[in-house]
Amino acid sequence: MDRPRIFFVDDEPHVLNGLRRMLRSRRDTWEMMFFEDPRRALLACGAEPATVVVSDMRMPGLDGGALLDILRERFPQTIRFVLSGQSQAEAGLRAAGIAHQYLSKPTDGPTLISAIEDALVLRERLGGEAVVRLVASLTAIPALPGSYRELTEQLRHDTLDTEAIAETMARDPGIATRLIQVANSSYFGAAKRIATVRGAVQFLGMETLKSLVLTYGVLSQVVHDRIDGAPVAQQIVETMLLKSALSSRIAQDLGWDRAERELVATVGLLSDVGLLVLSDNFPTSFATRIVDGVLQMEGLAEFERSTFGVDHALVGAYLLGTWGLPDSLTGGVAEQALGEFGELATAGQIVALAGRLMLGDDLSEFHGRWPIEAWAAAARESAPL
Repeated sequence: MDRPRIFFVDDEPHVLNGLRRMLRSRRDTWEMMFFEDPRRALLACGAEPATVVVSDMRMPGLDGGALLDILRERFPQTIRFVLSGQSQAEAGLRAAGIAHQYLSKPTDGPTLISAIEDALVLRERLGGEAVVRLVASLTAIPALPGSYRELTEQLRHDTLDTEAIAETMARDPGIATRLIQVANSSYFGAAKRIATVRGAVQFLGMETLKSLVLTYGVLSQVVHDRIDGAPVAQQIVETMLLKSALSSRIAQDLGWDRAERELVATVGLLSDVGLLVLSDNFPTSFATRIVDGVLQMEGLAEFERSTFGVDHALVGAYLLGTWGLPDSLTGGVAEQALGEFGELATAGQIVALAGRLMLGDDLSEFHGRWPIEAWAAAARESAPL
């Protein structure tokens, strides 16, 4: 197998020299190239695209933001990292629209190596080149206009209601995903991985949220409401919300605590982000699946595999992992896609059960083990699709 090509771009020679020393142990496994001039990195990508590019943000001439933006357009299969000494929140928010992950200087060798290797492993584990070719250029999950407008209105008030804002963000997978991604950026220095919307809101604070939503337009650039003339995006999000609520109910009945239930709810919320992304970016492919404005879910996975070579569950897990979201979320989304709920011991298993209940699967053999009837009734009452 060819070695992955890893490019490092920084206008300061001593930084590149430090990276060379720091990464010496990877000389036999990575093909590494170091560039003081971003334009030379682009030329090298033209000859053979890099697997990963790690770039500083603040550089003379062509800065890191512009470099990564060009890479996104010309070489979408390249995984884009920011490694920058800018400590201002502005740097992290700007990078959120163009980079998959962003790390702050100074960083240590193990942290940098781990971030790159995790992205490389994920690339192979979650579908390899089939997924990469399909979604490599994507940098966001579409946000819905209704929730976006509600959020911007809330953030304009002089007195802000943190709980209400968190609730609004938790109703939209696109907004929730971007929020959790930014919160886990090393620019903001979280002491531990943040895997819930409420945790991200509390950690970032209102001023950063205002900057994220109102000033930098990270979300407004990806607002969509209709796919091929039908409100399919809203339909998909409503289904994800119902799965999230049912999953949280199951976790509560099992005696899981609040933090655990919030994780389960977030995995449920993000369980079908791949479907949201695919249907938004490839509307004509889904046109035959839309009847009277409703996306037909039966046989959807088989349709996706025959059309794209991969189903939406892998697309979602790949995106979330590439963007650096916590393993508890990425793993949960990947696990629930299997539809196996085992002992209901993990968030992914609970969400998998909720999904099967919403599809109306016959799970009567488990009636004596769990309150399946009550959960099935709750699923029927929700009437997702």
